[in-house]
Amino acid sequence: MDGHSRISGAFKLLFQGSVVVLTLLLAAWFWNGVFRPFVAMQRHADAFEMAAAGCGQAIASVEAAEHLTAQLDASIGQRLQLSFDVAKLPCQELAILREDLLSEGVSPHSINARYLRATSDPAYPALNDTNDHPISLDVQLATVIRGFGLSPLPLKTYEHDAKFRLGEALFFDPALSGTGERSCATCHQLERALGDGSKLEPRLPVVSSVHEPDVPPRNVPDLWNRDHNDVAKLLWDGRVEMDDFAAHIFKLPEHIETSGFENLMAVQSVRPLIIPVEMLGDPKSSVLIGESPAGSGEVDGMAVFSELAERLIGPDPESRSPTQENYASMFLDVYGVSTAQAVKPEDIGNALAHYVEIAFQTRHTPWDRYLAGDADAISDRAKRGAILFYGTARCVLCHSGQLFSDFGFHSVGVPDDRSEKDLGRYYATDDGVDLFMFRTAPLRNVTRTAPYFHNGNSKDLVDAINQHLHPLRSAREYTEGGRHLMTQPELDAISPILATQSLVSDVQIQFLIGFLEVLEDFNASN
Repeated sequence: MDGHSRISGAFKLLFQGSVVVLTLLLAAWFWNGVFRPFVAMQRHADAFEMAAAGCGQAIASVEAAEHLTAQLDASIGQRLQLSFDVAKLPCQELAILREDLLSEGVSPHSINARYLRATSDPAYPALNDTNDHPISLDVQLATVIRGFGLSPLPLKTYEHDAKFRLGEALFFDPALSGTGERSCATCHQLERALGDGSKLEPRLPVVSSVHEPDVPPRNVPDLWNRDHNDVAKLLWDGRVEMDDFAAHIFKLPEHIETSGFENLMAVQSVRPLIIPVEMLGDPKSSVLIGESPAGSGEVDGMAVFSELAERLIGPDPESRSPTQENYASMFLDVYGVSTAQAVKPEDIGNALAHYVEIAFQTRHTPWDRYLAGDADAISDRAKRGAILFYGTARCVLCHSGQLFSDFGFHSVGVPDDRSEKDLGRYYATDDGVDLFMFRTAPLRNVTRTAPYFHNGNSKDLVDAINQHLHPLRSAREYTEGGRHLMTQPELDAISPILATQSLVSDVQIQFLIGFLEVLEDFNASN
């Protein structure tokens, strides 16, 4: 009995031990095979699905756009390839997360199922605002900055010298207009960040069709950063452009001797002064009589400038008003002349341009501070928008450089319901290939200058971005008169850059707007 009891006790102990061991093994299996992978997946679910959605979106976007390279010029093609690299950054995040999940026991099957869940909806709902990034947003943006060679905007010293003060006085003085009722600031309003808030420019009435411009009314362009070297063409169609920088030769529609003008902005600054619908007014009724004495109906620009100088300084030094005395003193300080006869058109233009170039630089933007090394200058929302801008959304293909414009000419399919359609760049070149092409708008302070496009067709940034993402959205629309809103030549002109279907979601549009907001100078309306 004693031996039997001992054997029975040994078996009992062995059984109990086996139960304990089996229980521990089952617990370990449950921990490593079920609970730990479950916890790991739950912990990383949002980040994994966001990275998976971003990677899936990037792959689909790149596959759809790879064929474009052969259709684009070399510089845009290079930016396209760089944008592919940026777009695929979520794929690097996905690879890191996948390895982490595998190391914590998550099965490849579970990982693949989660990937399919994140990428099956083309709206990519997983692309949300989560801050859980295996590769930080700053590290991703560092890749963008290196790839595109980004740097803060260079700035001139903000100096109120004599030339600045003269240009400032001229900019706000309605005496520069024919009727004495509007100034440069009438359309370029400080409180509206140098736009006027209207869809189309306000034109002065004229009696003769001779004084009606060939170009239909357009949205007022802003004046920010016009001293930058990238600015070689002005206006929506580039009619005012630099022809030979070294020789100071400029191309423009009007007959103005340009040899004395210092830069492109100086030439553009005086053009409105001799254009009847802009500032001159109708030559027949204007206070300034600028019509050619030959009776051709053309404006005599030199006569206008001569009379403007007399209005500003006075024809006789003995009978000047206090305002004219002040102008005479400023012209003497800047140019060494103090009589109306000695003032030249370029003196007015150069002073105006100097003021514009110094006063209207975007000096206080969060984006420039970020590029200078302040990682906290912009929010995570803006950082995600920047990565999209240079990556999947491919905004950088045209909105490149420090001013966010290639200053090239493209069509993004903006509809024009006017009977006289705006022909765009064609007005400057008379070349059919330029029909309906418009200059890429710079984006600094774009958040303050609605409405958008050459005809003010988009009232806000959401609509303007959607126009780029869906350029054919008006192709099937009709006018109230029953005709197609867009003609076939307009549709044919749409840039091949926009030919592929956009995969950018509504949430991502808000990220893009977040990035555009940090391009705003907080003094833009001051």
